[in-house]
Amino acid sequence: MIRVTKKCSASNVELRPVFNRAFRAVSGRAFRTAALLVLGFVSTWSVQAASVQLSTLPAIVAAQDHFCGTDSHSDAAHAHVRSFLTARAVRGPSVPLFKSGSPPDVGAEQDFRVFESDNWMSLTFQAVDITAAYVLWVETEELDNGNVTNEEIVALRGHLLESTPSGSVEPGQGILENIHSRFGLPPNVDGDGLVDILVYDIGRGPSNTLGYVHSADVNPDAPPGVGNGRDILYLDSDRGTANLTTLAAIAAHEYTHLVHLSYGWDTTFLNEGYAEYAMVMNGYFWRNITFLNQQTEYQRTLMDWRDGGGPGAVDYERAGLFVTYLANLVGPDGVGQMLKGPNMKGPKGIDSVLTMHGDSFANALQDYHAANLFNDRSLGERFGYAEPGRSALRISLADQVIDGENPNIVNGEGAPGTVSSGQSVNSGAVRYFRWADVADFSFTFETPGWRGFPGPFQQQQRETLYARNRVRLVFEPMDGGPLAFQDVMPGTGFQDFPGVYASVTAIFSHLNPEAVPGDQIEFEALWTRPSTIVTDVEHTPVPPSDLAIWPNPVSAGASINISLPVQSPGVYRVDLVDILGRVHDRSSLGYLEAGRNIATIHGGSWSTGTWFIRISGPDYQTTRRITVLR
Repeated sequence: MIRVTKKCSASNVELRPVFNRAFRAVSGRAFRTAALLVLGFVSTWSVQAASVQLSTLPAIVAAQDHFCGTDSHSDAAHAHVRSFLTARAVRGPSVPLFKSGSPPDVGAEQDFRVFESDNWMSLTFQAVDITAAYVLWVETEELDNGNVTNEEIVALRGHLLESTPSGSVEPGQGILENIHSRFGLPPNVDGDGLVDILVYDIGRGPSNTLGYVHSADVNPDAPPGVGNGRDILYLDSDRGTANLTTLAAIAAHEYTHLVHLSYGWDTTFLNEGYAEYAMVMNGYFWRNITFLNQQTEYQRTLMDWRDGGGPGAVDYERAGLFVTYLANLVGPDGVGQMLKGPNMKGPKGIDSVLTMHGDSFANALQDYHAANLFNDRSLGERFGYAEPGRSALRISLADQVIDGENPNIVNGEGAPGTVSSGQSVNSGAVRYFRWADVADFSFTFETPGWRGFPGPFQQQQRETLYARNRVRLVFEPMDGGPLAFQDVMPGTGFQDFPGVYASVTAIFSHLNPEAVPGDQIEFEALWTRPSTIVTDVEHTPVPPSDLAIWPNPVSAGASINISLPVQSPGVYRVDLVDILGRVHDRSSLGYLEAGRNIATIHGGSWSTGTWFIRISGPDYQTTRRITVLR
């Protein structure tokens, strides 16, 4: 339990004279500081006044290019965490790992180490606010030059302790309590129950790093001169305090890293994903999501993490959106269960929590890729985002659509189709394909990697590949009806989907982010042009709706029967067409009267495989798939 050292009240904040602040307004952010002076002449700020101001602050804030300063990726960081967890396991959670000093008084000064330019350096800080949860220290130089004001100290306290924006999981609580109640408590390595928040000029000038946590602070075996032996949250006093709402969002992010230390950090992707979600959970929709507009990014290995978080901090976007989606499935408490998992980390840890909620990692990942494409919760709660700040996100496939009337692979009059090989889906990632204006769609896909293994191992490898690759076909009816979903497993052969569709979308999902580097896929899509069967009122009669071909499959060389309800008398012919649209055999059905006609044709030398029977007559043409077997 957090120990109360002093009650949170306005008297805990050192209110410096207005005259001195007016003098300092000539430095740094002069305009903002001068504007705050007017409030100082009217009345001194109180905690209650700060709370009122918080309700008017925008929840969508700046700093899209912020890079988290917390190192959870390097070998050194992992070594610090291992040492901390080992010491905690040996000594127990109630025994401090460091000797605690007496709580300071407001105005006391103390030296702390900060991590700058890959080195630890010492700075002098002054205690400016002491609450039941933290001691706020500000670099003395930043107080003297006016970069941190009393108003900002009180406003920051409001965010941390009093309230969060309306989109928060609990607007009536501050950031710290919202995180404590869902994610747990920080390590408390010195046993005083307080977090030391150090506000200083990170980067010693303009910087994209507005906050960080350092794992060396909790490592009892850290070398001399490394770390501080306390739970410390570092926040920026330069660019950070220029927008208190932004700094509050950063505080939520970095504080989650500190709490996460209590349970051992996860993969970098998930470390940052939990921290990014903490901002969303507290109502700060501050980072724009741009990666869904970049095909190379949403096709990237799901949990891939690049140095610095990728260009424009895009890896933070990817991680944050994924964990936000998981929160839509299991709620903030469920995300907390994932973060707190002491033994199982990565996808296995997530899967263990999802299993407790009657779900699985594979199903969640497949639905995540569908949600990013459609983002429409009217299709089902799993197919979109509940958060208003995420409800407009959507991948566009406008420049990737195959026109069913003018397909990419077609030869002459043959059956249109797409044949794709040499493609791959990265681990945990996705590929999308869409066809527009198609009818009687047929589809099959395979993961051919198992063929490269020796015979005795092929079955095992096939089962492995089949288990982690899946396709979801999404059918948009031509008549504007509701979307229909159908999951297709690899290796199941052609599946037929009769009907006329405005679009058919294939979502290829790889369901194991830990399988490196991903898997090859190959697929075939075959269809009929809608223009050959959709009525043209002026020129084309209504096509038959019950054309039948039997048997199907048919043995090579056997006869097949065709039942055709003719609506326009005339000469009809039947063609055998391959999947590239090439005609291999042609027979005449002769003159057919209106009404039902049954004809028999001989397969002759047709070889094994997938073919198409195309029937043509006056103002009419239609195609049906047929399988020829040995």
